[in-house]
Amino acid sequence: HNFWERKVLKEGLREEIPDNVKKLIREFIRELANDFFTAKNIE
Repeated sequence: HNFWERKVLKEGLREEIPDNVKKLIREFIRELANDFFTAKNIE
């Protein structure tokens, strides 16, 4: 993703997606990030 895609995505999320769904998405992203960093640390 480039900067503009992220910006548009964020604007779209803020406008259209309910808070509970945004929370789920944030938690999902956090899980992915945790898995990613854990995998990097294992190497």
